[in-house]
Amino acid sequence: MPRRRPRPNPYASILTTLRDAINAGFDPDDFAFLVEEWFEDTGQRRPKGFDPDAPWEWVQKADPVTLKGFKGWLDDVPRHRVPPSERPIYDTFSGARLLPPSTWLVHFSDEAWGIAHDGFAKGQDEWEFRRLALTGSWKEPDGPGWNFAFQALGRDALVAAREFKYGEGAVLFQSAGVEAFHNGDEESQVMFLGRLVRRVVLLGYDKDSGEWYVYDRRIDRSLRSGTYEQVARWVIDHHVQYRKAIVREVQS
Repeated sequence: MPRRRPRPNPYASILTTLRDAINAGFDPDDFAFLVEEWFEDTGQRRPKGFDPDAPWEWVQKADPVTLKGFKGWLDDVPRHRVPPSERPIYDTFSGARLLPPSTWLVHFSDEAWGIAHDGFAKGQDEWEFRRLALTGSWKEPDGPGWNFAFQALGRDALVAAREFKYGEGAVLFQSAGVEAFHNGDEESQVMFLGRLVRRVVLLGYDKDSGEWYVYDRRIDRSLRSGTYEQVARWVIDHHVQYRKAIVREVQS
């Protein structure tokens, strides 16, 4: 019997592009806007024919020794001199890798109920990778795009659940994504496309009992409660059996 060919993933390209952008390492083109400042700081004369309106043209023609000097200077530039909108994503994330669509993820939020109903209606623009590095510095996104999560049973998810770092609610779901280490938060975060998430499992937290729980949407009560890890593991192990009770089709 011939083997069935796997169905192509139409979104694999953008995930791969994001992974490669994080793993690319230093690219002088990303800092061309600082070339004139480098000339001034190092007392160099502007090269003949240098166009201040197109500094990247100089970067693209510069010899390796000159670019090495430029990079060395950049390594010493205080980060506050580089606008958040100009920081390349590899300046914040490192060690990116692709996660398959079957990966269980968790997104913590005080708006978990809304996400369970409306889906991930807001996110960072899909091709504006720079915005992913410092989302806190940008205005509220006005449409679907990239969102952040953790691997559901990973160390960072367990810490976030224990410390309520991102909210007192959560949604569990399966999705492909790009996992990378966020150097500022010191967490392994997963970036995924919210518009692709079709099914979620809503988790809540009961302050009185101090327990997380998974909600049975058929009879309006808790189905399983305990620590976040216990509840998340139960969902992953039993989501097929209890699909009608706990899995929600999001309205994206």
